Amino acid sequence: MSELTTYWAANHTLCSHVVLIAHAGGGTVSFLDNGHVSGADLSAALDAAAPTATEKVWASLACSGRKNFAKAFSESSVCSHFVAPFGVVHGAAASHFCQSFFLTLLLNGSTAVNSFNSAAKIVMGETHFRLWRGGKIKAGKALS
Repeated sequence: MSELTTYWAANHTLCSHVVLIAHAGGGTVSFLDNGHVSGADLSAALDAAAPTATEKVWASLACSGRKNFAKAFSESSVCSHFVAPFGVVHGAAASHFCQSFFLTLLLNGSTAVNSFNSAAKIVMGETHFRLWRGGKIKAGKALS
């Protein structure tokens, strides 16, 4: 967490999109120095590190798409959209989804919702992602 917040404070203005690669479960994302961190605590740490940071599109490869993490994080001032798997996901499937999402979003100029829906159609297997914005599910399965 200390490495992320230090980097965020110095470089948040250089990015418009962020990919979060981590392990998650039980409503938290794991950090080596802080242990299990909730969506609310992660957003608070990023806000404290860079109070003037603008909203970014976040794509998480961690299993953090459930309400207990994603709702609070997607409501934060650093997040315009939050895309994440809501169950266990294989790294290859998560990477494929993320690449497909960004390909459509950045190269085709599609909206986040359209990019999400496009990526969700092509990822193989039982991988399910959600798109959150402002504490609400905007696309993907609407289970807990």
